[in-house]
Amino acid sequence: MGRKYKFIVLFVLALATFPKEMFSQFYNGHQLRFGKNRVQYNDLYWEYYRFPRYDTYFYLDGKNLARYASKVIDEELKNMEDFFSHSLDSRIIFLIYNKHSEFKQSNIGLVSGSEETNLGGSAKIINNKVFIYYEGDHRKFVKQIRAAIAEVLFIDIMFGGNFRQRVSSSALLTVPDWYYKGLISYLTEDWNFEIENKIKDALENGKLRKFNHLKDEEAVIAGHAIWYFISKNYGSGVIPNILYLTRINKNVESGFYMCWD
Repeated sequence: MGRKYKFIVLFVLALATFPKEMFSQFYNGHQLRFGKNRVQYNDLYWEYYRFPRYDTYFYLDGKNLARYASKVIDEELKNMEDFFSHSLDSRIIFLIYNKHSEFKQSNIGLVSGSEETNLGGSAKIINNKVFIYYEGDHRKFVKQIRAAIAEVLFIDIMFGGNFRQRVSSSALLTVPDWYYKGLISYLTEDWNFEIENKIKDALENGKLRKFNHLKDEEAVIAGHAIWYFISKNYGSGVIPNILYLTRINKNVESGFYMCWD
């Protein structure tokens, strides 16, 4: 086994053992076009609250949910920027759907690959726009917001703040699923027995052998385990440095050498 993959195996094996808002409004069907060739079952009349660094858009009966989301966004944005030691320059636009079914009926699902950036989680991210929905559970809603903000910051750090930078950077840097999906999961959910049992099951059943080709849940839990291990053994403060070294060297393994060596 090559040296550059040894740290992955050891990490996983180790884990197996143990302001006042301003108000405005716009009409979705006319002014915003996010998707292509999908029927809009109901045109939505959007309104929004404007804050210094982000907007929260809502529609009929969604005002209270938008107010709640705004408080969560304010807190989570600060927490995530502190964690990454990185501040966003661009404004984020959050569009909040009252129900998952209404989110699915929207026209944002069909976008070209060059427009959409969605690394993981249930939120959909298109440039600086984040689309989230309420499932009837405030804890899940907060988790979705937290994951979306983490994802936006990750994209900004690794691929640049504007669309042109992202296209050029993504052509040079390939990040495996376990790396980014695992990091988003690590930042979104604390380590728990469910995750631990999943990683043990994956190890026992040989699901992690082709590590850099992991997809879906295996990628999430394996990556979560690695970032958790790094945090416990080296401190969470090294994670922004790992991302930085990965970006400048255009190589995932190089970022981990600072821990491995």
